[in-house]
Amino acid sequence: MSDDRSEHGQPIIAVANLIAQGVDAEVGLLVREDWQRRGIGTGLLRRLLDYVEKCGKRAVVMHIQSQNTPMLRTVARIGRRSEVKREGSVASLRIPLTVVSNSREGNKAEGRAASK
Repeated sequence: MSDDRSEHGQPIIAVANLIAQGVDAEVGLLVREDWQRRGIGTGLLRRLLDYVEKCGKRAVVMHIQSQNTPMLRTVARIGRRSEVKREGSVASLRIPLTVVSNSREGNKAEGRAASK
């Protein structure tokens, strides 16, 4: 167990990183081992996907160790279609998002990312 603390002195139990350049965004998640299996990673990922989608990005990319079954399950649990490419011990996932654009008719969704 780590003694990492936030600037307010609270223990850090999870970290999420978002890098958004160009049309896609890259996401990384880390949940402290003793706090896993409580929905924290799933909640963080859902919030990041919603945020990135509202920013107009086309997709989210994640690079996950192939043996990291809990993280792969987390991605599956969010219920969005993902494209997977495996290279060695790394699974690269691309999660397409619904692109929202403004037009005279109002906001329109272009493309569907949800699985059917």
